Amino acid sequence: ADARKGLELGTVAVENTVPVGKGGTGRTDGRVVFSELGVQQASALYNVQGLYMGWNSTGTGEGHFIVNRGGGAGGFTWRSVNGANTATGPSMSYSYDGLLSVPSLTVTAAPIAIASGGTGGNSQTTARNALGVGPGQAPTFGGIELSNTSPYIDFHYNNTAADYDVRLINQASGVLTLQGAMLVTGRMESAGTWCRAGLSAGRGGTVYNYNWTGSNVDVWIDNTYVGTMTLFGSDYRFKKYIAAAKVPSYLDRIDAYRIVTYQRKIFGAVFSGDGTT
Repeated sequence: ADARKGLELGTVAVENTVPVGKGGTGRTDGRVVFSELGVQQASALYNVQGLYMGWNSTGTGEGHFIVNRGGGAGGFTWRSVNGANTATGPSMSYSYDGLLSVPSLTVTAAPIAIASGGTGGNSQTTARNALGVGPGQAPTFGGIELSNTSPYIDFHYNNTAADYDVRLINQASGVLTLQGAMLVTGRMESAGTWCRAGLSAGRGGTVYNYNWTGSNVDVWIDNTYVGTMTLFGSDYRFKKYIAAAKVPSYLDRIDAYRIVTYQRKIFGAVFSGDGTT
């Protein structure tokens, strides 16, 4: 004290912590809070694990935030906490590999373009139109798969607001049902048509096919030929220039005709036979 007085230095207060206003940190634990922090040159400590701020390392006037991950995963996270730091909002993260993860994103300017990874729209309607799958467009696909309990496609003729005009639905295993009428303007090939006893009856387990042989129409049930179809007509329809033949009377042949009565067999018995050779 006497020395200070002799040197006219006055008194010096000894402080446990030097405040920021006097060139200190205001703390004794190595942590510090600044009102403002500036960085004017690149750090020389990037090779030590930690978080750094740098400046102008490439000479183009840019700033840097650098994480030296050491032996960890690296990356950044950003989040907001409440006043007591007892609750936190969602975190935005940026990984060492360059993956930016954002819980939600709102674009206040123009929608993100398709070329930049966006949809080109800010609503379902505008996005679908921008992607070429809007209601008035005709997209092209190499293939399409529908997966559901009963997957279906609805057709709305003339933009009808009804549930559908015609529907294709896979409502049973192995069966595609067309709910509506079908018009085929070209030819159609079928492995067989299911048999059913009338319009309202359920389908049976067999199918039928017709085959034109050049002179007859053959009928097939599954893989079995069951006979030739008879086409009823009349002389009036099939013949012309009809005239009486100048031949002897055939009354004796007419008298030889045998008039009989009969009953029709059960259809299945036609093919099983009765033992007669």
